[in-house]
Parts: sequence; C-alpha cells; structure tokens
Amino acid sequence: MANSKVTDLTALTDVNMVDILYIINDPAGTPESRKSSVLELFKAVNTLANSTTVSGADIIQIIDDPSGTPVAEKRTVTQIVGSVGLLKAGGTMDDGANVAVGSSTGTKLGTSASQKMGFWNATPVVQPTALTVQLTGITHAEPGTPDYAIQGMTNSAPYGFVTQDEGNSLLKVVANLQTRLSELETKLQTIGVIA
Repeated sequence: MANSKVTDLTALTDVNMVDILYIINDPAGTPESRKSSVLELFKAVNTLANSTTVSGADIIQIIDDPSGTPVAEKRTVTQIVGSVGLLKAGGTMDDGANVAVGSSTGTKLGTSASQKMGFWNATPVVQPTALTVQLTGITHAEPGTPDYAIQGMTNSAPYGFVTQDEGNSLLKVVANLQTRLSELETKLQTIGVIA
C-alpha cells in the first residue's frame, strides 16, 4: 500500500504480540521512522512511573491468554478488581486457596471498630463491646488431695461439702476458670475481636 496515509489503513481489531507497529523515534528531536512489535511496546510500559492515585476508572493494559494466543487488551481497575472472587460482592474463594500476609507490619481485616464482619454465615456486626469487668480473683487453700468428684452437699447444719478437699478443689477450679477467661479476653482484645 505505497503512498498511503496511516489514517487510511484498515483498522486491526485482533492485535497480538507479534504484530508490527509503525513508530516515530524521537519525534521532538530528530524524528526517524522505525518499527516495533506489540510485545516490545508492552516491555516499554514497565519503565513508566508508578501511579500513587489509582482510581476505578483508570485503564490497565493486559495480555489476554499469554500462554496461548496472546492478545493486548485494556481493562479498568474496577473490572480487574471485580474479576477477583475474593473482592467481588458475592464472590467465592477457590477451594484450597490460601491468603499469605506479611510478617513485618502485618495485615488488618477491618480498619475501624464500626466496620462489620461475620463468620460462618453469621450476620456481620460491628466489633463487640468489652466483657463485663472481672471481679477480683478468689484466693483459696490448696486441697491436700485434689478431689474433683464432688458429692452431694450435706443437708444438715452446717451445710457444705462432705470433705474439705472437695470444697478447696471446687475453689481451685473456679480460680483456674477466672485465670483462663482473663487470658482469653486479653487475647481477643489483642486481635481486635472484642473491644
């Protein structure tokens, strides 16, 4: 097609990576006519500056079917994010897919206490409030021989345990539960599950 203008050429709608482009090298200095493949053009994209203000309407160049018949296409950021099942409303994460997070700064799930979350199909809620304030931990005498098989309480004055070891064993269990519940509360607060 000698003596034809570029604007008069037939448009190509199925561009692939080996297609040749007409390039004007150094147009503001000493312009020269050159050729380049679509693949080389994409390599040049890697030298562009990173954008720090990405929006959903921004355009991203992609290579569709790179291992088969590669085709250069464009997508918006919204389209790409929406195609990822984990980020898409109603999307499903593939079975066996794991999420790896960093080990230095770490990753947050939710960035404020007012954001709602739910697990195992429970209705999402904001961060639960703190637990009731814990009473002072009880103190008790250690049982001589721990006896956790508590018998029926005596029904004659004075009412109480059949043996002293039974009573002290029960107090030991209660004190242990206080300690463990306090530890659990602290750990849940540390990861933000409760306030």
